Amino acid sequence: MSAKKAKKTKPTRPAAKKASGPKKSAATRMSKPKLTARRERFVAEVIKNGGNATQAAIAAGYAKSSAYQRGYELVRNSEIQERIQRAKQRTGITPEVVTGVLAQQLLAEISDVLDEEGRFDYKRARKLRATGQIQKLKIKSRDLFNSEGEPVGVETIHEIELYSSQSAAKILTGTMGMLKQPAVNPEDVARVKAEIDRLIAEGWSEEEAKEIVVEAEPRAAQWLQ
Repeated sequence: MSAKKAKKTKPTRPAAKKASGPKKSAATRMSKPKLTARRERFVAEVIKNGGNATQAAIAAGYAKSSAYQRGYELVRNSEIQERIQRAKQRTGITPEVVTGVLAQQLLAEISDVLDEEGRFDYKRARKLRATGQIQKLKIKSRDLFNSEGEPVGVETIHEIELYSSQSAAKILTGTMGMLKQPAVNPEDVARVKAEIDRLIAEGWSEEEAKEIVVEAEPRAAQWLQ
């Protein structure tokens, strides 16, 4: 009898183990995406200019031809709205605060920051809460010498410039509705209507197009009546 050869079985290759990296925390997985650099700039410009979405879009680098629409879309983005709200809360800026600062600049007097001898008095200005009236302050010093060239002291010169009361008055009267409506510029009307026509051609309804334009440039509301 012939001996049967035992069949050799190939050893099974062990399954490769997956590399186990550090597990992401729930906070990492749930973190919201950051805004792009351009959108961050848009947020900063909206806060800076008081809410003009069109101008903010242009300043952020978007094309002027589409600034109306881009501004309209961006200010409705939930991430951007949240970022703007957080920025306002951090600064504590409210309409009342802005109005108060402008009123202070309007009523400012140079005597609020000077002592009885006409010299700059920081402690007095701070006590009267008048430091916010100062736009520029330069302090210069020079050595004083007698006729023989010997030092006798130091002279300090303060150059002070307060904020313009006229500019503050102009802004206040505008925000408080005390100015008459300016004459309508035909070029502005034509530009707004052309923008509305362009949006309609892109598929927006007439009402939606008007809403986009007015949102981006509030003055347009009076031109569309």
